[in-house]
Amino acid sequence: MSDDYYDYHPTVQIERPIVLGGVPSAPYREVGHYLATLSGLTLVDLDRWLEHQVGTSLWDFVQAEGEDALRRGESEYLERALNAHPHGLIIVGEGTLAQQENCRLIGEEAALIFLSLAPTSVYWQVRQQISERGPRYHPHIPQPLTHYQQLRPLFEALEGAERAADQVLAMDHCSVQDAVDVLLEGLPTLGKRSQAAR
Repeated sequence: MSDDYYDYHPTVQIERPIVLGGVPSAPYREVGHYLATLSGLTLVDLDRWLEHQVGTSLWDFVQAEGEDALRRGESEYLERALNAHPHGLIIVGEGTLAQQENCRLIGEEAALIFLSLAPTSVYWQVRQQISERGPRYHPHIPQPLTHYQQLRPLFEALEGAERAADQVLAMDHCSVQDAVDVLLEGLPTLGKRSQAAR
């Protein structure tokens, strides 16, 4: 048996990080974990990392410390994740992508994959998730969520990220497996750093 049987070797090399995010209830976390498993690339889930560091859920952190403290934490850990080596996959929540400064930083350092859904789909899926898991699952969604218009400010804040994305996947007519297949094939191109950035 070879001594390096359990050594870690990604199946693809990338020159810049690849960030996955999207609208609430889009399966960007599922796609990211699946893609990391198949590619062997490192994976950082920014929200889970931040929760680990602060010792509580993002929902509880916001209730105790406020939105501004969460924004500062998201920005700090995003910058750390983007500068980590070797480059890999980074999953970010909609709260991170809703901030223009975070989008600017991602645009300079990484490729952004944005998973979109029709607004009405988001509304009904988020309501279903809240009824099943409670409000803590969506710290950036107004509670109680009773009308679609409550999501409009978040959708407007995410428009910049969607426009700036290197690739947008419309998940209304696309399965998680389809998204992973498309991204796995495109990883070498998405992971290349542009000539201007070198």
